[in-house]
Amino acid sequence: MMFMNDEGTENGGLLVSGYKGKDGALHSTGHLSFDEYESDQTLSLDAQQEGGERFSRIGLNDMPLRDYTAEEKTARAKLQSMKAGPEKNQALRAFRVAHSDAGQKPRIQLIRSNQGGAALLISDVAGNDRIEIAVDAKGNPSIVFLDSKGKVTKRLP
Repeated sequence: MMFMNDEGTENGGLLVSGYKGKDGALHSTGHLSFDEYESDQTLSLDAQQEGGERFSRIGLNDMPLRDYTAEEKTARAKLQSMKAGPEKNQALRAFRVAHSDAGQKPRIQLIRSNQGGAALLISDVAGNDRIEIAVDAKGNPSIVFLDSKGKVTKRLP
């Protein structure tokens, strides 16, 4: 389901799918996002299960305040029409690399990982993780501070 603005252009969406594969593996995807005007998602909620792997995430993102080129708009439309899953995730990463000045920059992410941990990631305006507050699958808490290149500058405990 696509959310449309007053001008009839896409402004977010809701994607939901799920099935049990022939091999018995479970597959489920849920995605809810809200976009800035003529831009991409600034708030997203995601849950995904591919067999035994699963994660959940809430993301708050910064988007550049500029108009997209015709090429970028075409590429984004193609991405938005793709079915959720690994192929779309790979295409999205490739788009962000090719159009790095056009892509969203994650600022805050709340994640439940496949490995059983949970984390809060806070990033700078360039999208670089700078603080990670986490609890691993064994219940061990940590706070990690990173420089803009991802190097750990301090770790607690």
